[in-house]
Amino acid sequence: MSEFGLEINGTLYRGWTEINITRSIEEFASSFRVSYVDQWDDSPAWRINRGDSCTLKWGTQTILTGYVTASHHSISEDSYSLSIDGRSRTADLVDCTAIHGKGRWRNEILFGILKDLCDPYGILVYDNVGNSRKFKRFVLEEGETVHGAIDRAC
Repeated sequence: MSEFGLEINGTLYRGWTEINITRSIEEFASSFRVSYVDQWDDSPAWRINRGDSCTLKWGTQTILTGYVTASHHSISEDSYSLSIDGRSRTADLVDCTAIHGKGRWRNEILFGILKDLCDPYGILVYDNVGNSRKFKRFVLEEGETVHGAIDRAC
């Protein structure tokens, strides 16, 4: 597991003893949990907090980018343990209300709508299918999440 690293706010942490990654189309946002146990030594405790920006890596390959959602610390006489929970940046699309100008499109293809919805969150959208069918009209519903709008449009 030494190949796995969690970069948080520019610092790369390695040595995780357990790693769980969940990816599911039903969940839309990937999630992860990494755990670390160490015998006490002179090293300072890792300072990782909820909301920190992070990148989960395998060697030099990025697995996901996102945020720390929880940080659990445990200290005993002879060891220190830490587990970090996080979600991918697409969690913003699940948690946040969709915004776009007046909240409506006319004669726009699906790719254009998805791009407009994801751009404010820095999420890139790719069109690998080339579906160019235009929506005569697509309107956001009040309070609708980005994910909800995407799901409805698709």
